[in-house]
Amino acid sequence: MKKVLLICERFDYGGSGKLSSNLFKIIENKKDWDIRAIQAYGKNKNKNVLSYFRTSFFFQFVYFFFRIARLLISTNQHFFFNKFNSNFSLFKINGIKKIVKDFNPDIVLITGFEYILSYEEIYKIKENYKSKIVLYPIDHYVFTGGCRYPLNC
Repeated sequence: MKKVLLICERFDYGGSGKLSSNLFKIIENKKDWDIRAIQAYGKNKNKNVLSYFRTSFFFQFVYFFFRIARLLISTNQHFFFNKFNSNFSLFKINGIKKIVKDFNPDIVLITGFEYILSYEEIYKIKENYKSKIVLYPIDHYVFTGGCRYPLNC
């Protein structure tokens, strides 16, 4: 049986959340596949959709802090400036292990991660689970270093 851990910013909310939710449903319906999803916060009827934070307060605080910082630092309204430190990560491997318990994924599928995971933390996830990492970029943030759409910054 293949085991997949889907890590996403939000589940079933906004464009990236709907995409993450649809990916979850596709994998969930595959024979001999088991999936868990971790989102930043929120409740879901599916017991396999887990939340990293109990409430939205901390996540929303960090999210708005980075938005205000962008306005203070850049005049470009399209640049998605979210981190002063590229190693900053809201999700940590120890927190993920605590949430998924004994679920050891073969594949870790990561969508919409610019606010929640650093590349360093993604590497720690890979090393801890000895799993394949699949980054599923929803926009061009990963390729441009901060712009959601190319030629827009």
